[in-house]
Amino acid sequence: KMASFGGQDWNEVSWDKTGTKQSGVSKKQQLASAARKGQLVADKKYGAGGNTQRGTDVNMARIEESEELSVAKVSLELKKLLQQERQKAELTQKELATACNVKVTIIQDYEAGKGIPNSVMLKKIEKAIKQKNPAFVIGTFTKAQKRAVDKQKAKQKAAATSTGGGAR
Repeated sequence: KMASFGGQDWNEVSWDKTGTKQSGVSKKQQLASAARKGQLVADKKYGAGGNTQRGTDVNMARIEESEELSVAKVSLELKKLLQQERQKAELTQKELATACNVKVTIIQDYEAGKGIPNSVMLKKIEKAIKQKNPAFVIGTFTKAQKRAVDKQKAKQKAAATSTGGGAR
């Protein structure tokens, strides 16, 4: 049995993306007219039109105040070592950043002790310094940062046992 197409409309259909434009009437006026006639549907978009994130201020303040959730920063030892080795290799911060393919502010943050240590970044810095100063030993920065992290953990553990906090 063959399908019947008797109820189909085979007339040509064209689609115009611009819609119907009333001459001499602005888009704002057209929208106002459609709203009056009840033909306009508007949905409220939450958080649209901005780059703000609301409702996290209180929780973020609690996290920042908590010592347990503090983010590791570049240690004093690593900070000094990084500056000394960069200067021995006769590199400026900008030259080192270019060699590592990062922004200058990242190198500045590391040397100021504000940066968050990243082993991949430390390896990039080590390779860039090694190219200019062949006497430099790869792994120096990562070892210095690991020692600083171990010291910090030991200090926190000692503080927890002295206050009676102990392990949970």
